[in-house]
Amino acid sequence: MWQYIVRRLLLMIPTFFGITFVCFLVLRMANVDPVASQMEMGLQGGQVSQEAIEHLRRIYHLDKPWYEQYARLVVRLTRPVCIDYLEEGQFTSAWRPMSRLACGNQSRISLDLGTSWRDGRPIIEIIAEALPITVLLALLSLFIAYSIAIPLGIYSAVRQYSVGDQISTVVVFMLYSLPKFWIGTMLLIFFAGGHYLDWFPLQGWHSFEGFEEMSLGERIGDVAWHIVLPLVTLSYNAFAALSRYMRTGMLEVIRQDYIRTARAKGLSEKTVVFKHALRNSLIPIITMLGLLLPFMVSGSVVVEFIFGIRGMGGVALEAIRLPDYPLVITIVAFVSLLTMLGILISDILYGVVDPRISYGKGS
Repeated sequence: MWQYIVRRLLLMIPTFFGITFVCFLVLRMANVDPVASQMEMGLQGGQVSQEAIEHLRRIYHLDKPWYEQYARLVVRLTRPVCIDYLEEGQFTSAWRPMSRLACGNQSRISLDLGTSWRDGRPIIEIIAEALPITVLLALLSLFIAYSIAIPLGIYSAVRQYSVGDQISTVVVFMLYSLPKFWIGTMLLIFFAGGHYLDWFPLQGWHSFEGFEEMSLGERIGDVAWHIVLPLVTLSYNAFAALSRYMRTGMLEVIRQDYIRTARAKGLSEKTVVFKHALRNSLIPIITMLGLLLPFMVSGSVVVEFIFGIRGMGGVALEAIRLPDYPLVITIVAFVSLLTMLGILISDILYGVVDPRISYGKGS
């Protein structure tokens, strides 16, 4: 298996650069001048001289041929830098040997993902601020979705056409068809002091005042209190879909000959379902894991907007609107890398749940 994992990781390298190359070409073909649009936005629609635009284009190397621009992008993504903090809100970065002595005590060793065209901040700093809460929401929502979908799918399959199965089917399809922005808005109205109950905070993923002075346990409780409604909004759609996949997979497995043989041997229904049928029925929802993981990260724009959370979704939306090309390419590269890792995790889990799947030389 380790040889298979190493081969897959090596294949991710050309795939990763291929995705960044396609994203780079798509951005170049877009009929938008990022320098002109950002300067006009900063001047609130005022006139900008052509000399100023050309000067900024030279600074951002937009006057170079496309292949030279892409080569600079590749070089940035494959070398470490030292980020210097000059003053509050001011940053600079330069390539130096990756050692604390070369960087200095006031610098930080980091990946060179470039700088944002909006405010000149290192992109790695922007990602580091937005990523933790988005990853936290994504992982917790996946855990909640799978924790509900697996037992619900098993129940619906084992008790097919029962009253409980029919009720769960109707509820699941209703949840799957409801948009996130509507569910999030209704949760705010009913449970965040809109017109009814005031159980949860209205905005943010932690308290705006006094959070830094809290102890670790108080911080965890405060964050947990704030993210209840965002987690519900982000996970209900996923568990609705996963429960249907789980039900279908379980129905297919319990009709196999070896399940009938296990029942004929006198094994209890619980043993037949959870020991013999469950592992093989997990294949469909394991496949979904490779797609849901990046989707939870990149598709959280609506949830973050409704609940006032600044995560990767909001950063991506701002970067596309500006447009901030270095930040857009970085986010696309991150999501693509997350997708490849999610698919790799899914492939590895196949062999865990189904011993018939091997990772030999032909894999």
